[in-house]
Parts: sequence; C-alpha cells; structure tokens
Amino acid sequence: QGPGVAAAKFPIDVPAGAEVQQDIELQPGIARKFRIEFAAGSSAWVTLALRQPNEAHTWISGQAARGGAFVEFVAFMAPGSYEALAWGNDGLQGRATVVFTPGGESAVRIGLARQ
Repeated sequence: QGPGVAAAKFPIDVPAGAEVQQDIELQPGIARKFRIEFAAGSSAWVTLALRQPNEAHTWISGQAARGGAFVEFVAFMAPGSYEALAWGNDGLQGRATVVFTPGGESAVRIGLARQ
C-alpha cells in the first residue's frame, strides 16, 4: 500500500532456505478519505481495515487518537466494493460498505460504538 498505488494482496510461496524473486505489477489506486469518530478520549488507538466481503484484509492501518474525537486515514484501492472495519483499543467498533470509483472521493464517516 502507498500513496497513489492500489493496495493489493497476493500469495507468495517461499520454500525453506530458498531465495524467491516475485515481480509485482503496481496498479493506480483511487483515494478515499476516512474519518473515524468516537467520544473524545475513549480510544487511544484506532485501526481501520479494508477488505472485499468475506476476504482477508487488503489494507490496514492504525494511529494514535491523541485524546481527540476522530482520526483520519487516506486509503488507495482498486475500483470495487469493500467492507471498512474500524475499531478502537477500548472495544468500540464501526463498519461501512465503501465503493471505490473514479470521482467518488467524498469522505467516508464511520462512528465507533459498543457492539
């Protein structure tokens, strides 16, 4: 994952003791901003993960809340529909379905709450 590059996941099989070279084709990513909201001071650390439904995470990042009431992330993904899962270190959680399409750059707001 990185600015302007679509996050991707792929298996790499590396036998014990072997050296493996794997070419990776980078694809441009579509940027979406995420604003994760919670009661001020409730979460010290917030994590956001993106995945296609029922798949392993494709993109994941976390950051300190620094006593505030929200944190923001920017993710670059290939076009498609993703589940956004957010959680705080205090057990608060939130989720949303997000579609990454060219021109669909409005911020996604996810509120954290007890589940």
